Amino acid sequence: TPPPSASKAAYLKALLTIIREERIDLVLPLSEETMHVAHLHGRLPAGVRLFAPSPEILLPLHDKARFPVLASAHGLPVPATALLGTPEAARIAADGAFVLKPVLSCSGRGVSLHEAGAALPAPGGSAMVVQRRLPGAHVSSFTLAHQGRVQVTVLYRGTVMAGTVAVAFERIERPDIAALIEGFVARLGHSGFISFDFIDDAEGQPHAIECNPRVTSGVH
Repeated sequence: TPPPSASKAAYLKALLTIIREERIDLVLPLSEETMHVAHLHGRLPAGVRLFAPSPEILLPLHDKARFPVLASAHGLPVPATALLGTPEAARIAADGAFVLKPVLSCSGRGVSLHEAGAALPAPGGSAMVVQRRLPGAHVSSFTLAHQGRVQVTVLYRGTVMAGTVAVAFERIERPDIAALIEGFVARLGHSGFISFDFIDDAEGQPHAIECNPRVTSGVH
């Protein structure tokens, strides 16, 4: 297929050709291509299923600025987060340690950690968020859901890191986090893969720092 970054229309047209020629009945996006493949909704031949929500559902989950708003509205705790360049972002940066990251990013690209009072960059071409940096343990999750019901959730943490990205993992048990995911999935009525990164606050309470509505390393 041609790269979707060059032409989403050409990418989707190529996928549709493959689906027809190979007589595909289930399209199962696995990684970052999910954000592009979701645009097949409403374009698939009769009888073909796409195991991913529509872009209207996926994008607010993937967007680092929109997800905290959505999470708060559905009972999922999140750290204070604001768009770079807003008064709220300046307050977050002044009050404590913070994280700066692109609104649309993956694999830790563009993420940087800062101490309280560090100068914020001027807003540039790519939108970024400023997020309160929590001090506790980092837990990742991977969930398979169908019509608001969790089919399976795996919780894990990194044991070997490359910057902010884990490259080796161990499975853990956190019933409190599993319950938060189950509640969020139910309230959203989610179908598909959905993954989160959680960090505990100083009191040990987990907060969802971001969502990846796709397969992540937890599938392994």
